[in-house]
Amino acid sequence: MALDALRGQVNGSDAIALLVLLEDQHGHIPGKRFPLDFDAMRTAGLLNLSKPGLRAARRPLEGAGLLRLVRQAQGHTPLP
Repeated sequence: MALDALRGQVNGSDAIALLVLLEDQHGHIPGKRFPLDFDAMRTAGLLNLSKPGLRAARRPLEGAGLLRLVRQAQGHTPLP
């Protein structure tokens, strides 16, 4: 159902790639909290999207209810 919700959306393919990566790294555990650190993901070579591309991929996940911001990390600027 998650893939169906993302397929065909703007940035849907990138959102699917991000979802697969997050489930690979953090497991499929509804409600699990984890930091979403685009700099660390890029440094580790986990995805080759730019930071704006990663933000754009995050939006469909949030829109589909597959990912949500619990709280802004301290010392970081607000999410665009």
